[in-house]
Amino acid sequence: NVPGVTCASCFFLKDVGDVLRLRRGIGDVLERASAPSTSMQERRRMLTFVVVGGGPTGVEYCGELTDFLGDVCTGGGAAPPTPFAPVRARPYSALRSHVRVVLVHG
Repeated sequence: NVPGVTCASCFFLKDVGDVLRLRRGIGDVLERASAPSTSMQERRRMLTFVVVGGGPTGVEYCGELTDFLGDVCTGGGAAPPTPFAPVRARPYSALRSHVRVVLVHG
């Protein structure tokens, strides 16, 4: 048991439905955190992602989540667009300095 972890505050990775809920949840957090009315303290809290479980799945998910958040929250530094690989917009680049991914293993 990890203090503060409840079914209401976490997502599981057991089946496809769980993954879809997780994906929507991350998108919702990014949207709320990017609102101008969100305080810096609240933004930091919202953008701290904690993965509980240091087994193979938890470690791999931490890596994937870090890569994903780095991709959507990083502005600039991209290669010039080509017809085959256009540059994607980075709508959350202002959030990059607030994002943290933490792995907790009991």
